Amino acid sequence: MSSYVANEVLHTNIDQHPAALAWQQWWSGVFTFNTIVVIKERRKSGIIRSGLYRLTDMTNGRKPVIAKRQKTHKTEYERFIYENILSPLPIATPEYLGHWPEPEGEFSWVFLEDVGDIGVDLSKIDHRRKLAEWTGIMHASAANLEIIDQLPLRGAKHYLEHAQSAFSTINQSLTNNALASEDGEYLNSMLRCYENLIANWSQIADQCRDFPVTFVHGDLVHKNMRVQTRDAGETVVVFDWETSGQGLPAPDLASIKVLDIASYLSPVQQQWPNLTMRAIERLAELGSLFRTLAAINWEAHDLLVESPWVKTRVARMQLYCQRISRVPGIPWQIA
Repeated sequence: MSSYVANEVLHTNIDQHPAALAWQQWWSGVFTFNTIVVIKERRKSGIIRSGLYRLTDMTNGRKPVIAKRQKTHKTEYERFIYENILSPLPIATPEYLGHWPEPEGEFSWVFLEDVGDIGVDLSKIDHRRKLAEWTGIMHASAANLEIIDQLPLRGAKHYLEHAQSAFSTINQSLTNNALASEDGEYLNSMLRCYENLIANWSQIADQCRDFPVTFVHGDLVHKNMRVQTRDAGETVVVFDWETSGQGLPAPDLASIKVLDIASYLSPVQQQWPNLTMRAIERLAELGSLFRTLAAINWEAHDLLVESPWVKTRVARMQLYCQRISRVPGIPWQIA
């Protein structure tokens, strides 16, 4: 059974903590930090399966470091992104310090600059403008990198696969004995919507052919963004590149209402002069669809668990369906 820990501060015996031991292996046996903050941690049978930690040293003024433990294939992908994609781009990201693979091979550690805890506040005009500029500069400047052809594809087909996977999982969940009858009826309605959406997916794919392809983050949400003061002033810093790849800018523009479109359009029109305001608005609409389909697929597995909490999962599905139904021109209507 999995258990989760978050926001725990450790002061004693920290030199034997897995994050400290990993740092010592990478940094030639030296560990000068005096505090470890457990930002989040997942354990299974008492063993750490994944973890995110802040290593701090308040006495010597050393800058804090983020240490992240995850599956090795994720570490290798993140390393590739930082070293080959992000390094030449004129955007703010955490400094990539290095990584250390555990001897067993299944897990590895990544060490990054700590960019702090000041989140992007989308109620502030200045933050919206900075995020829009950051996103536009990334999309425009990465478009000509030949190396992005080596990245996973994040186009329409990728999100069709999310839809197909979610359909299969939701269909399996109908046998869950914890489902109330009305919840089962709602999930059946969702399945009918999915059947219609999948059957007509070519209409969506046809629209996507009109838009440019570039490097995309794929999960531009609050938890993956910070505001940091650097030499050039206050800037948005983005991290967590697990869902990144080569595809339409759509998923990064999913929340069009919270972005300053003019600030986004300025850098991207230097790369794509014919890209219009309306085209960006449509990309954002498609991005809302794509992001929502991915979220449903990620969370649909919770519907398989026989638990009283399954009702809250169905309620979340209802919210997601409402979001899809607001996307213009999409064949989705819950009966």
